[in-house]
Amino acid sequence: MSELGFQKQLMLARQPWISMEVVNPKGVYLNRNAIAKAFVKNDVNALRFFDFADEIKIEHPVHESLNFTPHIVQYMEGYKFVYLQPE
Repeated sequence: MSELGFQKQLMLARQPWISMEVVNPKGVYLNRNAIAKAFVKNDVNALRFFDFADEIKIEHPVHESLNFTPHIVQYMEGYKFVYLQPE
């Protein structure tokens, strides 16, 4: 949140939902990468820094070799997600 700046944080706190773009990979239904618009809303949102006492395990063969280490843990309750068709 510190990277967004104070004004952007205030704007996001007042919005009833957050707009984002999701990138769909090539696959059975799409022969190309496509971007889809998505909207997210939640009732409770808590952010905190990742603590090494937390445990995360990535077992996918493509991604486990990347040595991914999270920086932030986000907890959401009452999560709602609307996904539109990719362009």
